[in-house]
Amino acid sequence: MSQAVNSIGEPLNPEQVICVQRSGKHVVAEYGSEVIADSHNTLALIEADYPEIYYFPAADVRMEFLQPTATSSHCPNKGDACWWSIRTGQKELIDAAWSYRRPLKECPEIKDHIAFYAEKMDRFVVE
Repeated sequence: MSQAVNSIGEPLNPEQVICVQRSGKHVVAEYGSEVIADSHNTLALIEADYPEIYYFPAADVRMEFLQPTATSSHCPNKGDACWWSIRTGQKELIDAAWSYRRPLKECPEIKDHIAFYAEKMDRFVVE
């Protein structure tokens, strides 16, 4: 039996099944007394053994608080991620947000969406 591969020929991890769906929830991310993202249109990404991650449409993120970093990461199911730090006033949170600008065809829904580490934000509300 051959191993499944992604659209660029890398082996997929069969234990990392990913499900992406509209969350139908209002999600707010705050840091340093600023609302960084606020959306009723988030996507919920569910990946084995990980907490649910909410991806915000880029239009619902206040990009003036995000600064690109040199960090990058790769997932064989999603593709290459770019990272941002959040800066509000004198407060900075390094590598707090990420996105997949060109996700693999196995996970196209997350294109033009940004995720945050909920546990690192000052306030992260899911209603």
